[in-house]
Amino acid sequence: MKIVYFMTGFGLTGGPMVHQNCMNGLVKKGHEVYVVTPRDFFRWYVDAYKDYIGESIQISKLSLTRRLAEVITRNVRSLIEKRPDTSEHGTNDIIAVTTNALINNFNKLQVDSDILIATHEYTADAVYKVRRNKRIVMYSLHFEELMFYTEFDRAEVSKLFHLPFSHIVNSTWLYKMFQYNYGIDAELITPGIKFDIFRNTLNKEKYMVSQKTKIITYCDPTRKFKGFSQQVNILSKLCALRKDIEVLVYGNDPKEVSFPYRFLGWLTLSELAKYYSEAHILFSSSWYESFPLPAIEAMTCGCVAVASRYGTEDYLIDRHSGMVINPFDIDGTIGKIADLINHPELMYQFALNGVEVSRKFNLERQIDKLNDFLLNLLEPQSVNIPKIQAGNLGELDKIYG
Repeated sequence: MKIVYFMTGFGLTGGPMVHQNCMNGLVKKGHEVYVVTPRDFFRWYVDAYKDYIGESIQISKLSLTRRLAEVITRNVRSLIEKRPDTSEHGTNDIIAVTTNALINNFNKLQVDSDILIATHEYTADAVYKVRRNKRIVMYSLHFEELMFYTEFDRAEVSKLFHLPFSHIVNSTWLYKMFQYNYGIDAELITPGIKFDIFRNTLNKEKYMVSQKTKIITYCDPTRKFKGFSQQVNILSKLCALRKDIEVLVYGNDPKEVSFPYRFLGWLTLSELAKYYSEAHILFSSSWYESFPLPAIEAMTCGCVAVASRYGTEDYLIDRHSGMVINPFDIDGTIGKIADLINHPELMYQFALNGVEVSRKFNLERQIDKLNDFLLNLLEPQSVNIPKIQAGNLGELDKIYG
């Protein structure tokens, strides 16, 4: 197959890495994979993203990249908030500019592809407009309407999902959101874990002998649904109650919070695996996620995940492979974490179960599912519009069975 991915860009964070891993896997299966972004167009090769974000990129520079992304996000939201409802600006402008850039680069690519894949709502319009009679797929990693704060912008985004795409979603939660809100039965293909990086390093001694319980947590104050307010509240009260806790924070520095912590900064995948292996608990305060990788990657390394149910239900089973919490129930969440700390043998059993559950999400197995899904799409499923326009009315017989 010749497959073209339409992306907004490359990166080292969860979303881009899911698609980059998929492209790597499809290339290894012998397919021709191409990628188009607003800036680049080329034939994909394994780990090509390293050459396009800089092979020698230091993790300190990643924080600069994230800060730049946050500035762009704030500017976009500012434009949206200032836009009168009758204006043509905001989301429409972003999609239009992105669409034009993607189409220009796709045309330069000059590839007669079999399948076109949109990886974000901002790339969907371009895929639809250049589709001709190709199979088109939208591979979603979140319920994107939740990222927009006006009815106008949510409507602009949602209508893209109602175009005639075949849909892939990455979690049971997202599958249900698509089914309930859009009436779409998407294909569920969860991400896979890179077991060469996130290894089972579970040892019972860590849970039975440690003087302090290490709690590792990701911090993002810029996106409300990441639960920064709840995170600070929970950890502040927990640390006030107990002195046998060490909090490790990665991502953004929370600054000026009322609990002691060690800030790790932005971490490479290998560094993350190391800290997960050393920690006892991965705590996530997000209200909802769609198959968040930190929790399951931590589980793979023998660290107990404590997180919300929304988006983690594919792997996080309450009081089996970890703890399911409601981040808005501050006292209840503190109680669950304290219960884990008070019962190290239970914490160890959850960690053991978590490792076992995580093994189901083998990256190669998920690539196989994606490969089979894409191959099945090549079976005739729609009428050929140009043939009908040329007078081949036999195409219309397809719809009569």
